[in-house]
Amino acid sequence: MKLVKYPLSLIIILVLFYFMARQLYYEWDELSNYKIEFNYRMLFLSLIPLISNFLINTIYFQHLLKILGVPINSISTFKVLYLSHLGKYIPGGIWPILGQFYLFEKERVSKVTIFIANVTLILLDTISVFMVFIPFYLLYFYKQTKHLDILLLIIIICCVLLLNPKIFTRIVTLVNFRLKGENINLKYRYYDLIYLSLLGVLDWLILGIGLYFLISSFHNIPVKLVPYLSGAFALSWIIGTYSFIVPNGLGVREGILSYLLSFFLPIPISIILSILARLWITGGDLISSLLAFLIKVRQDKDSSFRLINFVRRVI
Repeated sequence: MKLVKYPLSLIIILVLFYFMARQLYYEWDELSNYKIEFNYRMLFLSLIPLISNFLINTIYFQHLLKILGVPINSISTFKVLYLSHLGKYIPGGIWPILGQFYLFEKERVSKVTIFIANVTLILLDTISVFMVFIPFYLLYFYKQTKHLDILLLIIIICCVLLLNPKIFTRIVTLVNFRLKGENINLKYRYYDLIYLSLLGVLDWLILGIGLYFLISSFHNIPVKLVPYLSGAFALSWIIGTYSFIVPNGLGVREGILSYLLSFFLPIPISIILSILARLWITGGDLISSLLAFLIKVRQDKDSSFRLINFVRRVI
């Protein structure tokens, strides 16, 4: 299976980037009409929403673990999430989860709990993405497409039903039985789901502001486009997430994002921006992972000092 999957994922990535490069080549004359000058102040401002995203993701996952009956502090949550985060760039799609299994186990959190938390995370992300995408859909797709609104509604309803406390408890019990894990005491209500969904919406809107600053660093756009930027970015992200065959949705997210941005931006600008957005997110991943590594080093150092002091007292 792996012998088929990796070459296939490489072919998909190359094909997607080929068509983007081909479109950019044909639109190069239009791009040459723009006088592009980088505004480094705007580029710096785009990092602030990106850093806020790290903090919101930490709060989000910490609350997920809490409703699964595992209280854990925010520093440890941040450390584990972002030390394992870079694994998403490795083909296979399972490395971030394996990293979480290993690192959270040191925090006394079971593999079953982490697995269930990640499944819940994907379902909640799907709900919040489609909530953010509604303004974009109503403006650009509602009159041009048939039955798409029904499909979006069905997807949201399915996610909500799966997350129903009674249904989800039965699913967790079944998974727990199959994986022979410990009993997990679910402690959540629809209030928790609403809270996490709204937190997800807030996160996407903040990322939309960051994307606005990123675009404004080389191309002027009106601030009223922020909700549509959020919707476009969120939808491209979730489609990339479900594209398990390519690492971190590489090529898929860029293709979807450039297509959606082309509704209100020139095609060559939308293609360039989709690639810059990838570099922007990758830069954020590197920063967050570095911070997580520094936290780990500091904690290990403190642990060593405590061990040395204990040995001295015993001696």
